Amino acid sequence: MTQGIKPSQFIYTHGPGSILEGINGSRIILSTGHGLFHSKSPLTGKRHTYVIIDDRMSKNLLDGNTIYKLPVNAEEEDFPTDSPIYKTNPFPLWSLCPNANRHKNGHYVLYRGRSYFDQKNSCPECDYPGGGKQAVRYVMACPNGHLDEINWDYLVHGKVENHSDYFIYKNPSGGIKDIEIECPKCGKNENFGSVYLNPHGRPCTGRFPEREEHRGKEKRPMNCSERMTIVHKSSANLRIPWIKTLISIKSGLTDLDHIFQKPELKQRLAGIIISKVPITLELLGNVLDSLVEEKDMTLSQKNFILSKGWEILKPIIENTTKKFQPMSYSELLLDEFISLMKGSKDGIPIQKTNAVKTYCEMIPHLNKTFECENGLKFKICPVTKLSTVSVQKGYSRQPVIDDSPNPKPPTLVSYEEDLGEMFRGADNKDHTWFPGVLNHGEGLFIRLDTEDGWHPDLVGDASSKWMSSYNSPNYQGFHLRDPDQQHPDELHPVFVWWHTLSHLLIRAIGEDAGFSSASVRERVYVETDGKRARGGILLYATQSGADGSMGGLLALAPYFDRMLEIALDNLRTCSGDPLCFDKKFEPGSLNGACCFGCTMNSETSCEYRNYWLDRHVLLNNAPCTCAGKNSG
Repeated sequence: MTQGIKPSQFIYTHGPGSILEGINGSRIILSTGHGLFHSKSPLTGKRHTYVIIDDRMSKNLLDGNTIYKLPVNAEEEDFPTDSPIYKTNPFPLWSLCPNANRHKNGHYVLYRGRSYFDQKNSCPECDYPGGGKQAVRYVMACPNGHLDEINWDYLVHGKVENHSDYFIYKNPSGGIKDIEIECPKCGKNENFGSVYLNPHGRPCTGRFPEREEHRGKEKRPMNCSERMTIVHKSSANLRIPWIKTLISIKSGLTDLDHIFQKPELKQRLAGIIISKVPITLELLGNVLDSLVEEKDMTLSQKNFILSKGWEILKPIIENTTKKFQPMSYSELLLDEFISLMKGSKDGIPIQKTNAVKTYCEMIPHLNKTFECENGLKFKICPVTKLSTVSVQKGYSRQPVIDDSPNPKPPTLVSYEEDLGEMFRGADNKDHTWFPGVLNHGEGLFIRLDTEDGWHPDLVGDASSKWMSSYNSPNYQGFHLRDPDQQHPDELHPVFVWWHTLSHLLIRAIGEDAGFSSASVRERVYVETDGKRARGGILLYATQSGADGSMGGLLALAPYFDRMLEIALDNLRTCSGDPLCFDKKFEPGSLNGACCFGCTMNSETSCEYRNYWLDRHVLLNNAPCTCAGKNSG
């Protein structure tokens, strides 16, 4: 039985170690080496064709490792539409037989109803195979990322007794607190609710089921000092993906830039630079010929490169061979922001040519400016072409939410720790392969058009408290988008101002133009310089087939005043008031006044998990209604 999943779903929601619900029970996605590029897959021999080349992402954020895209059935001759590309294992294997009237004790029976070979074991009391179709809803997990089935023997006896291969499941009222699990041999029982609600759990087994082979042996090394607690297998906090997204804005990358990022070509060009031999068009042709001969480049790619003039190729070669300067994630975001600010004035690329395809494009004469009643000016800058690379670095599991004043940071389960995610690269070295997705689309960059975008001083008690937290050395860095950044930019009141406005605008776009909030993503920028700060937001749609991918989002630029008016109306009132409005931001908090009735959006839309929002910051510094002043 197969189940369809989009590559974007795999990156943003699932991935190795996540549990999928299927018709015949839940299954766990295996590591790439066991589920996708395994020894029996025809994809393994051509896995290099799925590599996504993006040096800014791989060198700065992935330690030089590899990004790959998921193959899809529609593009693979070896896999018909209903043929599985990615293998999974059934998980959990325990089942519940609900045929109480067939059982001698009149209760449900808990037993191991599934196997790795998809055999349906019959219920041990009624011998009815259909009983195995009701899967167990709970698993056990620890904060270090380990996951396992519930050991029902240990739960009932407090140790492993091996009295029976099944247990009696008593639930007279339907509530968790009333569930009793009983051993049919010795009669000992345990209340499931008390174990479920116990935050201390049981010793961790150290199991990573996604790192086990397809239909392979279960591995429990018992090498973890944490405790495992029971959690619902569909709980959002069971597996939280860690995703990094970069936008291809810098210099307006073209299709030529992407070809020149091929490792084999870069290594040849770097060797020529080291030997201090000047690169000419003739020498480049010789290099390309050797790459084609060694099958590291296609003939069509070579001909495409040589069809361009030297005035186009020379700056790309210089950019490809220049010394690499490492940047942190926060520095990469600031680099994006500065490029967008320049692009809003000069365009991207500055000198447009029809000779190559551009992955990012901004055309200044399409900009629209709106002046509000209080003199604040917004500049709306359409980004007519936009490309993003999103990579899932790993995940964390938070089976118990720590709401203490100093919570322990979540542990990243990085794919670099999994040998099943490691493959030999073009440099003959082992590299970790991270799942990623490359999307194209469009966006709207929104900035202030006064004082070069620098924000006026924010007033109000809420802004003062946010600024106090921003200046405090005791901020909780692990909640930030880049835990290693020098300053907690997300705590700056200008960031909170723009982030809150961004969420309201996304809601207004959905209300007025019919976009779903999940189809529009955001990126919030802030730059500080001493006591002043400036920021902006990029609202974009890049998912294949999503709303706005054919100009719909760009067409909203002339109507920003209407969107802003709707946003401010939604800011002033909330269905959750007065509870929502009365909430105040305090140091150590993640939010001020906000809830799903006013400012919180879909998690697929907000890359900050609905943190750093506060109605009061925006209300005390509201831009007021745009007074119908619109200039091109």
